[in-house]
Amino acid sequence: MNVDVMHINGMSFLPNIITPLRMIFAAKLKSHSMTCMYQALCGQMSQIKDRGFKPFSMKCNAEGELMALSNVLNEQHGVIVDPVGRSEHVRFAERSIALLRNV
Repeated sequence: MNVDVMHINGMSFLPNIITPLRMIFAAKLKSHSMTCMYQALCGQMSQIKDRGFKPFSMKCNAEGELMALSNVLNEQHGVIVDPVGRSEHVRFAERSIALLRNV
């Protein structure tokens, strides 16, 4: 999974790009709280599992609420959070965000 927060027209979304399938999930966020992000990720992971796949790692930016969820994602879902460096971005997520903004 490659996850980042996306902002469009004052709304926030949590896009999640599943590699190597290049399948994109996006959830509208009510807020940037850990609870809202966790609920969005759980919904996305449930949809991924319903399609017969099991997420095992998640790339995200090193700062913010997504990193704060690393322990609970690992303990409850077996997902290892793999942060990218501070000056880097989640490559697949950034490309997908650019494509979604231009749709």
